[in-house]
Amino acid sequence: MALQPSDPAPPADQIPSDQAKIREKWLREELRANRTLLLGLLQWGVTVLAAVETSLYYVRRDATKHLIDLGQLKPEQPLPLLRWGLGTVFLTILAYIFFRLTDYVVQRHGFYRDQLITMSPSYSGIQEQSRGGRINTIHHYIFFLFPAFDVVLWVYFYVGEVIIHVPF
Repeated sequence: MALQPSDPAPPADQIPSDQAKIREKWLREELRANRTLLLGLLQWGVTVLAAVETSLYYVRRDATKHLIDLGQLKPEQPLPLLRWGLGTVFLTILAYIFFRLTDYVVQRHGFYRDQLITMSPSYSGIQEQSRGGRINTIHHYIFFLFPAFDVVLWVYFYVGEVIIHVPF
């Protein structure tokens, strides 16, 4: 009889000793694999978003040059918000995808961790602590810093160059 995620875990005292040891071992391996997966998602998410932000700089620079050549923009004007916003929307979509993926891995990690905490007795002798509070949910919001930075950058250019004419 295989355990399903919706089935409550049977108490460890109702599981034969060898099966409980094997179960604890598998839970610990799943937790380790989830941590590795989570770290990889965080690394790749930041890498992809940073690369896209860098690419957007060059695309926007070329788009601004093209609009100036066509006479649709003055040389001191920044790229219009609508054209800048397309890149920001793309960054936001990518950030949301990575956010949802990491959120799924965090939820799965919590599911396995809760099962491990309820195991009594612990055959490894390691006393597990319950999951942390809000700090466990903060790390995957880092992806949304990239679109936020993109918006702040446009406001900085717009306010600095168009409204108060700060030389750069």
